[in-house]
Amino acid sequence: MKRLTVVAVLISVFVAGCAPIATVRVLEPDRFAANESKFPDRATIFVFRGTGGGGAVFSFPVTLDQTKIGAISRKQYIAFPATAGTHWLSVVCPSICGMPGYKISLDVSAGKTYYFMIEPNVTFGYNNMTSSTNLTQIDKPFADKLMLTYQVAEPATP
Repeated sequence: MKRLTVVAVLISVFVAGCAPIATVRVLEPDRFAANESKFPDRATIFVFRGTGGGGAVFSFPVTLDQTKIGAISRKQYIAFPATAGTHWLSVVCPSICGMPGYKISLDVSAGKTYYFMIEPNVTFGYNNMTSSTNLTQIDKPFADKLMLTYQVAEPATP
């Protein structure tokens, strides 16, 4: 019976389709930024996807200013350039996934690198299931450790 309940909950999540998307403004993006960039005269943005089990079978599209950069699966990351100024970065699971996503606004500076980690999770309790997603800005030392075991995701083709 318990297995049937879990299946019913999963089906209802897939049928419901749309997941909430949190819109957030990063007030101090330079706080955890590194004073270096892979791209001359631009900022570098890294997005890592953690090991959480939420949406495990789905790749999460990453967009900058509504332009698809690529998609990341568990234990993957993607790095891309951004011009100096204000940008909208979003990481959202496909609608069938049902996991909450994020759309963040941040100001970036040329010559700096910004690191973000998205961590989707699913928790099962007695007759319920809770899905959550955390998006955190991380620092360079932590990002460097992740890059030792994470794989680089393929960028989107233009």
